Formats: sequence, structure tokens, C-alpha cells
Amino acid sequence: MGEVIVRNYQERDIEKLAQFFERYRAAFPDAKLAPPEYYTYHPTLAGGQNVFCALDHEERIVGFAPVFPAPATEESEPEEPHHIWTIVLADPGAPDAGQARTLLLERVIQRAKAIKASFAPRRVKLAADMTASQCPDIEHLLENGFERYEGMHVMSRTTADSIPDVSVSPEITVRRTKMATEEEQKAYVRAYNSCFFELPKTLEALRFFLDSPVWAAGMAVAAFDLQGQLVGSVLAYSDEEAGRGVIDDVFVLPEWRRRGIAKRLVGEGIRYFREQGVREVHLDVVQSNGPAISLYRSMGYVTINEEVMLGLYL
Repeated sequence: MGEVIVRNYQERDIEKLAQFFERYRAAFPDAKLAPPEYYTYHPTLAGGQNVFCALDHEERIVGFAPVFPAPATEESEPEEPHHIWTIVLADPGAPDAGQARTLLLERVIQRAKAIKASFAPRRVKLAADMTASQCPDIEHLLENGFERYEGMHVMSRTTADSIPDVSVSPEITVRRTKMATEEEQKAYVRAYNSCFFELPKTLEALRFFLDSPVWAAGMAVAAFDLQGQLVGSVLAYSDEEAGRGVIDDVFVLPEWRRRGIAKRLVGEGIRYFREQGVREVHLDVVQSNGPAISLYRSMGYVTINEEVMLGLYL
């Protein structure tokens, strides 16, 4: 077994990272991995300062760990912690996989503590979200102080099946949008962050996504009140590598919930994929969100996989 070194990820590593992901997916086909470009250029990753790679003596990447700061917002409940998201992955076929995980986790925790110092006073949770099949990487985190705190359903349905028709109040308008203007983007970030305290989105991060190839054929389906204010949204875009559509970031502002808006938005998202000739549509939902799970099941979704969310308070 050769010596493993860990250093910050660099733009020139992108091809090596693609090769690592290819080997990793061969062992865990259902692992959630973004394209290498996402980890190379995403603004939250600070030009590689928040990304680490483990390299063996042949300069191959045999381990990988990004760090995504997600500080709580002013709208967050007082008990809601700041989050710093990560995954610590090692090539399961590498003889030094264990060493890679250990060294990467040390660097992740070191970096997370440095980021923590810049946050407003509040608890900080280092969190990881991985598919249940990624057992070696999950077990390593559990052995080093992480605990399971939530699970996630991965749900799917076909676009060929009937889509329930859902009526909403006449004061609500539902339409598709590419969020091309600054006004739309700022309104989306405000609404999103008022619903997702644990993973707030910055305007810069949203624009990175809107400029990505994923969004080229993507669309937001949004609900607006009589004043034209955004009250709910879903994102619909394609996972071309997997050959399926994705419904993501489903939200409705608290004061507008239980009026059928979310169900209508999800249905319109499915219709959008049907028009594009996409046959299968996935979405994720936390296991503790019973109302959302019931809604998705009523829309024809079934659970096909599970994810594990792990946390360690710093």
C-alpha cells in the first residue's frame, strides 16, 4: 500500500475526478454525484479551498470530500443550527481506501471548524447525505462520531401514467419560467430560504445552477398570487446521464399550504417532462415529512431507494 496525500482540489484535476467518479459509480451505481464541473466551479466551494482530494502514489484520485457551508438565515428558527454539508468518498477498490477516508475526514473537520468561526453564534452541524448502499463510507462516518438523524425516500413515477388534475384557487396563477431576470431570481431565493432553513441558497449559487448545462432544458413551475408574488415553486430538469427527469426544490410558503398548490406544481412538472419525451421522473423527500410523502404517493410516486443523513455537531 502506497502513501496517500490529501490536498485541495485544483481545476486541473477535473479529468482525474471524472475517472474517480466513474470507478465509484461502478461500485455504487445509485450514488448521488454531480458532474465534476459542479465541484470545480461552484462558488460555494471557494475555488477549491472547500474541496479535498486524496491521491495515491500514481497521482490518481482515490478519495474526494467537498465542504458546502450553509449558514442559517435571519428567518431560521433559533434552534436551527448552521449546516456545513460534506461527503467523504473513497474508491472501494483502492488498497488505501481506509487511509484516504481518515485523512479526508481530518481535513474536512479542520476546514469546517475554520468556517464555523465566521458564522454568527449558533450550533453548527457537519452533515452528510449518502445513498444507503454506500456502506463503507457511511460506516466510516459512524465510527468517527457521526449519527443518523434523518432518512430520505428516493421516489419515482413514469410520465406515461395518468397525472391527477388539481384545481387551485382563482387567486393563484401557475406558469413556467426560466427565472431569467434578476427580480425573479431574488424573489426565488427569498421564498426558497424561508422554506429550507437547513440548506439556504445564495443568489450566486442559484445563478451558477441557472448557467449550467442541466438548466438548458430545465424549467421552474411557479405559483403566484394576485399581486404577482411567488408563493410556491418546483424545479424540473433532466439527469441526462441517468436518462430521467428530476423534480427538485418543491416548496410552498407556509401561509399558502394545504390548498393543493404543491400537488398542482408537481403535476405540471410531470407534464413538462411528458412533453419532452422523458419517461421517468425522480424526486427526494425526507422520511419525517409525512404530508409530502402522502402527496407524492397520491401523484403516483413510489419509493425506489433510501438515503441516509448523518450529522456531527462541532
